[in-house]
Amino acid sequence: MEKHFEDNKYLAGLFYFYLFIAAVILLLYGRTLYFGFTWFDDDWLILSQAPYYANHANLLKTFSSSIIPWEYCYYRPVLIISFFADYFVSAGTMEPVFYHFNNIILHICSTFLLFYLLNSFLSFSKIKSVAWSVIFACHPALTQAVAWIPGRNDSLLALFVLLSFIFYVKALNSKKFFYGLLCVLFWAAALFTKENAIVLPLFFVLYWFTAHKMQNGFRLGGRNDIWIKTAFFLLIVAVLSVYIYL
Repeated sequence: MEKHFEDNKYLAGLFYFYLFIAAVILLLYGRTLYFGFTWFDDDWLILSQAPYYANHANLLKTFSSSIIPWEYCYYRPVLIISFFADYFVSAGTMEPVFYHFNNIILHICSTFLLFYLLNSFLSFSKIKSVAWSVIFACHPALTQAVAWIPGRNDSLLALFVLLSFIFYVKALNSKKFFYGLLCVLFWAAALFTKENAIVLPLFFVLYWFTAHKMQNGFRLGGRNDIWIKTAFFLLIVAVLSVYIYL
């Protein structure tokens, strides 16, 4: 009973930190809700594609054909799928407030995940974690990711990369394949969001050889551990192969 009370008290304490982070972001970026479209990429990427987003059958087509001109050399189907969500939320009205609102929500979620990662896995205190998270949330380098509708690609990338890394650390600590599977799935989502995510497995290896192994030693592990690592590696290769093919 006492432990349950302590857990509730701990979660309640975290709630106020998350609330503070959300309040800071809303105060900073709330004004973007009154912004319109910039007619810089969002004209042909969103406005002129209304009939495309109105047809739900096009959702799966985004993985095999893209509304982004091929000469741009961009393959970002998850970004396109996010615009389907915007179209649905706005009930087809194409009002920019819905698109800007979703950009803010994505930025809040990414910052929440950063706070969780710093506090839960990297041994930062709550105060340090919230301080670094607020710096991330307010940094001017990320302004276009929130204020410019197509810039949400970076927020989506951050969201999936952080989720992937969090589940990677969970998989290492618990040796549960389920967490490894979630790690790969979110990495795949990041990869299909923006091509930069292709380097994330290298950071997995770097973390395994540094922070994790410094704490646990360089033991190869038992047979079950080896099978899990092999399956994890094969999943990454499979996702990468599908991505390159598409």
